[in-house]
Amino acid sequence: MSDVKLTLSVLQQVSDFLARLPEDQLLDIAEGRAKITFIAEGEDGPRPTRKARVARAEKPVVDMSDVRDELTSMPSREAARTRLGKMTVATLQNLARFVGMERVTSLKKTELVEAIADETVGTRLTSSAFHGYAG
Repeated sequence: MSDVKLTLSVLQQVSDFLARLPEDQLLDIAEGRAKITFIAEGEDGPRPTRKARVARAEKPVVDMSDVRDELTSMPSREAARTRLGKMTVATLQNLARFVGMERVTSLKKTELVEAIADETVGTRLTSSAFHGYAG
């Protein structure tokens, strides 16, 4: 089974499980007062958990709409490249998908930066140039 199919299968089962819980239990889980535990079929209790991880500072959530709007208002592809170059590959992949690009997982960071700059700033600049000459 592919990773995607496996993940979707697990998510469906978790979703079905959560749909059967009463609202108060869902609220406890959502607010961190309860945990979901894995118990394999035939086992008496939960499996031992891994060592607790050291808490890391949470990464800020990137609002893709804000980033897209910021990029489309930039004066040049170079300005967009500079802004995009500060992002992680994962964030760039998410942004690329958000602006409608496909097959982004195989691209390297520099290729993602270039493609997103072209898709956002480049499209606007090309359109502006075309309309400037056409009118």
